[in-house]
Amino acid sequence: MVTLIDALTRHQVYLEGYKLGLEPNLDLILAQSYPDLVRLLNATRVDKLNALTKKKLTLLIRQVQAAQLKRFSLFRKNMLKELETFAAGEAQLNVDVFEEITGQTVEEPKDNKEELAALLGLLALAKNATGRARLWALVSNTPDAATGLTPGTLLSQYVRYVSEGVRKIIVQGYANGWTISETLKAIFGTKANKFKDGFTAQAKRQGATVLHTVVQHVSSQ
Repeated sequence: MVTLIDALTRHQVYLEGYKLGLEPNLDLILAQSYPDLVRLLNATRVDKLNALTKKKLTLLIRQVQAAQLKRFSLFRKNMLKELETFAAGEAQLNVDVFEEITGQTVEEPKDNKEELAALLGLLALAKNATGRARLWALVSNTPDAATGLTPGTLLSQYVRYVSEGVRKIIVQGYANGWTISETLKAIFGTKANKFKDGFTAQAKRQGATVLHTVVQHVSSQ
């Protein structure tokens, strides 16, 4: 017979695998930023960033941030949609675990269903699109216990983190007279170091932390 501890252990193992499975989305969106940055930096037609006027530097930063916002807003939207589907699956899983452990179904006639009210509510919500939308509205508007932020806000903060990180590097490149190539290396890293020495490697780690946090939060609701 499956015990509660067995079920919780299996579920946490599954969760860790699910979290890791989301990380390639970060690799993809960060990689997709590369041609945007190359195009915009090359369009300045300068050898070194300090050859730009302050007005053109400001314009470059605005263009870079606009391109990033377009890509990362879609990333945020896709992740929230993924989490919505995940939340519905977790609701059904809670019911399945109860039934496997007790050998009963939550819909069987019982004298007292008060203790099953939460599970019955989850089951009802997970059964149709309207219910799943209500379930997601409840989950997505509940702040994470550790950060005090909702999943959407956590993902929005990550989008701003990446945008601000790239902006700072461009400003640093301007101040230090970096070439276009040097600026790109500072952002994306170098092949010699397997691209682990650039800002995007740091952004990948930060993004993974955010994804792990929101998944754990959604699962715990």
